[in-house]
Amino acid sequence: MRVLLTCQAEPTHMLGMVPLAWALRARGHDVRFAGQPGLRTAVLRAGLPFAEAGADHRFGRALRRAPQGGVPFVDIALTRPVDGGLLDALGRVVTFWWRMVNEPMLGDLVALCRRWRPDLVVWEETTFAGAVAAAAVGAPHARFVWGVDLIARLRERLAAHGVAPGADPLTAWLAARADQHGAAYSADLVLGGATLACLPASLRGGAAAGTAEIPLRYVPYNGPAEVPAWLRAAPARPRVCLTLGASALERFDRGHGLALPALLAALDASGVETVAALPAEWRARLTAAAPASVRLTGHVPLHALLAAGASAVVHHGGAGTAATALVHGVPQLLVPDLVPPAFQFDEEPLARALAGSGAATVLTGAAATPEAVAAAAVRRTAPAARRGAARMCARARAMPAPAAAAARLEAFAAGRAPATAPPRR
Repeated sequence: MRVLLTCQAEPTHMLGMVPLAWALRARGHDVRFAGQPGLRTAVLRAGLPFAEAGADHRFGRALRRAPQGGVPFVDIALTRPVDGGLLDALGRVVTFWWRMVNEPMLGDLVALCRRWRPDLVVWEETTFAGAVAAAAVGAPHARFVWGVDLIARLRERLAAHGVAPGADPLTAWLAARADQHGAAYSADLVLGGATLACLPASLRGGAAAGTAEIPLRYVPYNGPAEVPAWLRAAPARPRVCLTLGASALERFDRGHGLALPALLAALDASGVETVAALPAEWRARLTAAAPASVRLTGHVPLHALLAAGASAVVHHGGAGTAATALVHGVPQLLVPDLVPPAFQFDEEPLARALAGSGAATVLTGAAATPEAVAAAAVRRTAPAARRGAARMCARARAMPAPAAAAARLEAFAAGRAPATAPPRR
């Protein structure tokens, strides 16, 4: 069958879809990846056929110019009272984020689907253009969820409070765009006809109501990269990996609360080896002051870095980084405030769930001093921390591999229901 995968121009969101794309190709399907021009290089480097759709969005530029403040989406999805204030806040999210990233590609994506006639469309969870394009040609479509399913939680809360479809800004926008392209609104435009879920149910908030769930084991893919020679040797002392997320550093370099020189000095004083994976600009800032026990490196495949004897990893709470550590059984220390709270998506609830599972500990706010982060990182290298991480690692690895998920997608596309959603754990 013809399978179209699509993602707005956010390479970190697209990378998690690559193992599924290759699993579909390995089963003999004609697979294409459609996206804005900014996704071209990442898709081609993954060895997948790329179909350009529309113009690049300017969301990253808007974030860099945006003042601090606003309502974090996690508050809209999980905690704010369902009232006019919530709907106003959701309207700002739709306008400032989802319309901004989807509108530039929607028309071209619909045209591509009308020409190519895919048998199945798989869209990244914020790429609603994929759902509208699939609906315009009557193709079954599945949503790819890379972290905590906040959008499903939001839909459940709105429905429980009697907010009808079309009465909130998200469904009103999608209904208008579907009508523009000759399709009718349905709940599938928000949640997909099926949901591909990459985290164990206890971490992502459970199954989404009203959509068939297809569990999918997270297989780390960080793009093509060479495993350096130094990574092939076992570390002489506990190795702590520090990664702050490429997107977070590029967009939110406003003097955030974690002073890296002080943190690297504190880690050095604690007696561990530190590997800090940072962009070139940050390495240039830190090289002169970096202690001898600290290795500053550029792009190293994170799965290789963690698999080669890492005792703990310190990061900002991004879903891809967390899932990579999870499947390798590496204890995590999360510092979600590295991303300004007003611009967080699922960092806070994912951190809370990981901490509750024993796979991670979390430091936030004033508690996340360089000295406290270093001390907590050292505690995460202890055997008890590794046992907690190992329990969740076993659950993550027990999820169906991409090949199995691809088979379930075949059944879904053929009109046969895939396996029912697993119970909450």
